[in-house]
Amino acid sequence: MFGDEADKEVKIASDNTIKNSLLNFETHINGLEKAVALFFPSIRHEMILRYRAETIAKIGVEAYKMAVSEGIQINPIPPKIALPLIEKMSLEHEPDMYGKWAKLLIATGVKSNPIQQQYADILANLNNENANFLKDIYTKQADPDLESKFDEYVDKSRFQDLYKEAESKAKKENAGVEEYSRGILSNMFFPSNRNFDFSLFIPGTEEKLIFTKKTIIFGNMVLSDERNDWCLVLTKEKNNMLLGLEKLGLIKYKEYRSGGMKQTKEGKDLYINHYGLLLTKFGYSFVDCLENPTK
Repeated sequence: MFGDEADKEVKIASDNTIKNSLLNFETHINGLEKAVALFFPSIRHEMILRYRAETIAKIGVEAYKMAVSEGIQINPIPPKIALPLIEKMSLEHEPDMYGKWAKLLIATGVKSNPIQQQYADILANLNNENANFLKDIYTKQADPDLESKFDEYVDKSRFQDLYKEAESKAKKENAGVEEYSRGILSNMFFPSNRNFDFSLFIPGTEEKLIFTKKTIIFGNMVLSDERNDWCLVLTKEKNNMLLGLEKLGLIKYKEYRSGGMKQTKEGKDLYINHYGLLLTKFGYSFVDCLENPTK
């Protein structure tokens, strides 16, 4: 027994010496990584494997502590789900994301489901900022299926616009508007307002100069009023984040130009772009899995 423990300590010390030496040399000697790749490819490979193994271990230990402290019963995860999950998990480089991977691991251990493979793919494409942003929407969205209500709202709003257009055209052509209106109005849906109740609104954060031109017809004269306005819009980084999350199927969002107006200390008028966001049904289930892994 004593010999086994001693051998184990020697192996750990040896591994640490190799690892630390290589890392130190790589830090101070430019190009060493190329030499290692050329002459010692097996060592390079082992360093990568060690990094991935350590990441799996750190996430696994965190998941283990959560499960033990909360008395969660963990079941064996089928290889078909476990292997892709471990593969994605081992590549995580942000320590702040370990807890989220640990919760996904617990959820998979409590009740394995093929959709968790998709959740692993999604989590592998997020950084900590993205994940926390999604959680912020989640905490403000009480309805898991707000997406379908939004789609219904959009469809009915479009129908209303088409109806108004048809009604206007009918009036111009004197095509029996009264009869036409009575036949459809009973089945029409008119939204009470054009602002859907999104779970989260974010205002613009960066100033942008916009040029506006206003034409006024006064009698036989046409007057043009040209002016420069300032508008608060999203930063490029924030806009890219929204596009990325939408492409992953996690959110839907809409831009509102009528977000309001404020005045700076210098007396300059600022128009504010507001962006309404909601989690899709899939996005809500993904965040819900991370927030309630035993559900």
